[in-house]
Amino acid sequence: MPNPVTISRIAHIMSNLGITLEMSQSHLGYAVANIEGINFSFGVLHNSMFIRGDKPLNPELEKFSPQAYLTANTLNSHLATVRVSIVEHEDISLIRIDKEAVIAAGLSDEQLLGLLSYSVTAIVQGFQYWNDLLPQFQQATS
Repeated sequence: MPNPVTISRIAHIMSNLGITLEMSQSHLGYAVANIEGINFSFGVLHNSMFIRGDKPLNPELEKFSPQAYLTANTLNSHLATVRVSIVEHEDISLIRIDKEAVIAAGLSDEQLLGLLSYSVTAIVQGFQYWNDLLPQFQQATS
């Protein structure tokens, strides 16, 4: 039976996967966790659920490294399941990989479990692809 998706339900389902989410104390209703060295954020906004993973960009790369942007663009053109971007946060460049899902009709626990598991896996794989692809662009532009 579909139920509204809330951040509390997301935290409960993630705990079934062995992942503890730290709940935000703000009115925004989001939660965070570190999964495989990636800083994940989970949130619900109106009819959508978002999951994003952030990792600092390698400090050896220049601030506006063309290799980083070329890698993000290439991944975006090949990965239909996630979106890759380079963002600035508190003077740190981050690789951000995110996934959104429409949840307006609600989801059963089984559906939410599947969606969360799939989304986290897709983001982790996106970072693996990033790590595989970036060195190729660094060699090509050196």
